Amino acid sequence: MARYKGYHERVFDSQGQLQYQLTTREYLQRMPSGRPSLSSLFALREIQRESLQLKQGTLMVDAAIVHFQHAYYQDGQLMMGGTEVTFPEGRLHAASLRFDPAHRVLDAPRAMLLSFSGDVLGQYRNYHRPLR
Repeated sequence: MARYKGYHERVFDSQGQLQYQLTTREYLQRMPSGRPSLSSLFALREIQRESLQLKQGTLMVDAAIVHFQHAYYQDGQLMMGGTEVTFPEGRLHAASLRFDPAHRVLDAPRAMLLSFSGDVLGQYRNYHRPLR
């Protein structure tokens, strides 16, 4: 494992519109064993992502801002822990949260939605929110 300061990722769609951006304070990366022989940059990027362990970061997608304590990529999706999400209507707390970048969706097994003043607006099982 190698430890680094700051990880930044910005992903754009085919029209050049920002889809989402991700920043962290630090990250750990497993060192690959041997050299992969890959034919595409996309496959290389996915292998690099799968080796990351992200710490104390922020994911911004449209009007949603997710702060997380730790995260990692699994099968192209960002798995986050210790999250607080800010939406236009309030804040969401979830112990674990999954971001699917292909469909731009947030999912959590359990989540609590709070107003900005701290009032509980709802507690959810199998929370699912499209971000379009």
